[in-house]
Amino acid sequence: MPTHIRPEMALRTSRLMEERKGNIKKKETDAINERILMDLKTVQKVLDQTKKAMGELGNNKVEQFSESVDELYLESNRSEANKTGSFIRQMIIHLFKLKYGKDLNSHDHLRDEIENFRDEVIMILRWDTMKKLPNIIRLVVDDIDLDYQRAVRKFKRTKNLDNDYLSIQNLPNQCPWILEELMDNSIDDLLLKL
Repeated sequence: MPTHIRPEMALRTSRLMEERKGNIKKKETDAINERILMDLKTVQKVLDQTKKAMGELGNNKVEQFSESVDELYLESNRSEANKTGSFIRQMIIHLFKLKYGKDLNSHDHLRDEIENFRDEVIMILRWDTMKKLPNIIRLVVDDIDLDYQRAVRKFKRTKNLDNDYLSIQNLPNQCPWILEELMDNSIDDLLLKL
C-alpha cells in the first residue's frame, strides 16, 4: 500500500468525472474538488502521523494511539454534523419565511435559497450517492429537533423585528419533518406540514 497519496492525481480524476456528468456547474465542481483535496490532505497527514507514531511508540502504546485516532474521527464527524445542522436550520427558517411571509415577490428567491441549503447538506452527507455517511447522518438525525427549535427561536426574533410576516401561532412544537423528508420532498410538500 503506498504511503503517499498524490492529491493532484485524485483531483484531476475527480474533475474529469464531474465534468463528464455535465449537470454540475463549474462553481459546484470547484467546491467539490476543493473538499476532496482537503480530505486527501487530511488522510495524508493522518498516514504520516501514523507512520511516525508507529516508529516511535512501543507495542504497548499502539492502543493509546488508536484511541487518539478514534477521538479525532468522532470529532470530525461532530464538526460535519454541526455544519449540516446549520444548513438545516437555514432551510427551516426559509421555509417559515416562505410560508408566513407577506412579500410574494420574494418567494422565488426563498425557494432558491432552500434548494441551495439542501444542496449543501446533500454534498456534506453525500445524500445522493450510495456512499452516504451513516455516522454523520445519525448525529444529524439526533439533533434535528434541537436544530428545529433554534430555527423557530431565530425566526421569531426576526418576525418580532419585522412586520412582514403573518401570524405564526400554529408553528409545530417539534420538528414536523424527518431528515429524509427535508432532503427528498418537494418544497410544497414540506410547507404542507407547517
